[in-house]
Amino acid sequence: MTRADRIGYPDAMFIDPRDENVLYLGGPGNAPREWGAKRSADATVLRSRDGGATWDEIRNGLPAEVIGNIEGMGLYHWADQVMLLAGTATGETYASEDGGEHWYTVADDLPPISKGGHYRWFLQVDEREKVEDRMRTGT
Repeated sequence: MTRADRIGYPDAMFIDPRDENVLYLGGPGNAPREWGAKRSADATVLRSRDGGATWDEIRNGLPAEVIGNIEGMGLYHWADQVMLLAGTATGETYASEDGGEHWYTVADDLPPISKGGHYRWFLQVDEREKVEDRMRTGT
């Protein structure tokens, strides 16, 4: 995988505990330096079934464009199922309970799920001030 691929700046990767050849990858479609100008990370989730040789987007149920980068991601395994959770720098959380085949929105008005100040790239100044005030006060 290179920066020319759909995710050129991966943030999270998981090996499916049911099959070591199945990998999940979450991250942006462009580099952080482009987020401010585009006001979007164009984030996505990819899956490989062949140990990383090829990758497919698994977006069924995700918005057409995921604005905030997927900066928090988790995998939960039980019985014969895998659940993926993805949180964005703009405060959305998405889940898939079938290994990425179908996604649904868990929440869309959370504080940023963000490494450092990455969330700042996606917000106008007044929006950023509101978010930061909300994070300070916990309201």
